[in-house]
Amino acid sequence: MDSDSDNSIGEHVCAIKTDIVIIGAGCAGLECAAKLYSFGFENLVVLEAQDYIGGRIKTTLINEDETLPLEIGANWIHGYLGNPIYRLVIENPDLFVHKKKKLFDIFTDQIYCADENGKYYAPSFYESLWEKYNIWNLEAKALWVKSVKSEFTTYTEFMINKLEQLMDEENLSEYERKIKLAIMNRFLKQETAESGCATMDLLSVNEYGSYLKPFGPDYEFPGGFSGLIQFLADKIPKNSIKLNHAVEQITMFDDEETPMLVQCKNGTSYRAKHVLVTTSVNYLKKHYQSLFNPSLLTTKKIEAIQTVKMDTVDKIFLFYEDMSFFPENCDAVHPIFTNQPENVCMKTDWKYKVYTFDKFYDNMLLVWITGKEAEYVETLDNEEIGDTLTDLLRKVLNNKNIPKPDRVFKTQWKMNPYVLGSYSYVDVNGQANKHINDLAEPLYINNVPRVLFAGEATHLRYYSTVHGAYLSGQREATRLFEFYSSKK
Repeated sequence: MDSDSDNSIGEHVCAIKTDIVIIGAGCAGLECAAKLYSFGFENLVVLEAQDYIGGRIKTTLINEDETLPLEIGANWIHGYLGNPIYRLVIENPDLFVHKKKKLFDIFTDQIYCADENGKYYAPSFYESLWEKYNIWNLEAKALWVKSVKSEFTTYTEFMINKLEQLMDEENLSEYERKIKLAIMNRFLKQETAESGCATMDLLSVNEYGSYLKPFGPDYEFPGGFSGLIQFLADKIPKNSIKLNHAVEQITMFDDEETPMLVQCKNGTSYRAKHVLVTTSVNYLKKHYQSLFNPSLLTTKKIEAIQTVKMDTVDKIFLFYEDMSFFPENCDAVHPIFTNQPENVCMKTDWKYKVYTFDKFYDNMLLVWITGKEAEYVETLDNEEIGDTLTDLLRKVLNNKNIPKPDRVFKTQWKMNPYVLGSYSYVDVNGQANKHINDLAEPLYINNVPRVLFAGEATHLRYYSTVHGAYLSGQREATRLFEFYSSKK
């Protein structure tokens, strides 16, 4: 214990005493608190830096009667087999109205695919490539599961090699090869949104299979994903959740009863037996040196914080009074780029990262964008975003009369100072079994788990998901319950 900590303990004798401080009122923090209450731990507090609960789950209702939700953050219940969020839906039908959401299968009659020159590509042209892509995707996942190493490092290298082999076998013309490569690049852009990385050049193909998607299609909350958050919060006394309580520092003192000191930026301090940290891994990257007393963090914990990666996935919502320009009976327009420049100028070329215009409501299109392009778009004014996307849509649909959107709304997860990104992944320098598990490992002081960690980035198989965050909260609550049960 350093001398500075010992000398300053007297300054904090007025700190509020509690048993457990949970930092973050997202899904992980709230589920941990709810589980702890069910175990009989009632003396706890949840500190949330922002002015709302939910973290990266945030729903906005956009119409006058508040029935149409926009998911600013998390969008889907991913699959049903083994997914605890889906199980909650089934067990609480009065609380959650759910419906099946169509899979993002780009090869249906509801998809319109064209290039930047307006050339339309019928599903038959690329359906076979999509089928091959899915087979190769399963092969990539099997590498980690079977502990087999690929000769390739990145997911992109793996997929492009598969495509090159296929095109050589098919003896394609240069033009056909160019089109198939453009279609593959579109698949890879979509994969960045699903995997949470800036480009698939960053994602380790050998670790790709560490992520496990529960079997089944994706589902949505028609009333908004925030319904899950409210459901969890209702299990916790309201006075236990403190909004606008950004934590400034976590320190440990030589005190057997409540050795942990948590200081908030608003001047409030708490003394506790245990602290659970549920912040995003990017927040930890930026603040771990000031957030923790340096003597608390182990070398492997610091390595895990630095190694587990998290990039940006954003949404752009385009609202129209009249969407008659959109192809009839079409769910989405998917652009492919046959002449994308190799050296992208972010200011003029961020549009090349766009891979879909989803018809989300009758008067709204949803555009997904990832990586550095997403971070750049976060800095633009909405009019410029609308102009760029309108120009792209006009070219793809070969219709100069498409109107500009009446309203543009964008998410800004990278610019959120308490999140700094979207969700985690394992890059070419990471090892899921090592770094994710090390990130999840508590800091033990004299065999007592004093600082615990939860959040989507700490779940080995379900990182990047709501159900991963939920299960991580349960895991840490169970850890504390079992710790005290073993003392009886």
